[in-house]
Amino acid sequence: MSSTQLPPVALWLALGGLFVVTIQWLRRPNVLAKLPGPPGGSWLFGHFKDIGGVNGIEFQKQIFSTYGPTTAIKGFMGSKIVFTLDPAVIHTVQIKEKEKFQRAKGPAILIRSIFGGGLLALPPDEHRVQRKLLNPVFNMKYLRELVK
Repeated sequence: MSSTQLPPVALWLALGGLFVVTIQWLRRPNVLAKLPGPPGGSWLFGHFKDIGGVNGIEFQKQIFSTYGPTTAIKGFMGSKIVFTLDPAVIHTVQIKEKEKFQRAKGPAILIRSIFGGGLLALPPDEHRVQRKLLNPVFNMKYLRELVK
């Protein structure tokens, strides 16, 4: 074999490896694929136009009455999002095991851009510390003095 044939072989091996990795990634198990959900929704915007549109509340009622309290909806660019009303699931995610669930950065950025860098836009640990610092200010005795 001459040295001029080596680069094409390395290129084909690299492409073959990339192909195998891509197939493995596409065939990975996805828990959200088993959740029922509404069909349709665009690839780019998913169901956000339906949820946030004029008939958003009716769309949400229809989803939960058809598919139950926990469903998967389409998000931006083909992603799937869990949409739930189940109190046990909400308690687990928000309180019991919140360290295991990452908070999305998008909503925090949106809140920060609208309301500024206040208490609402802080990460959960910083929010808790700031809230504990502010709690004494909002006791009934102090509020009554402000109203007088």
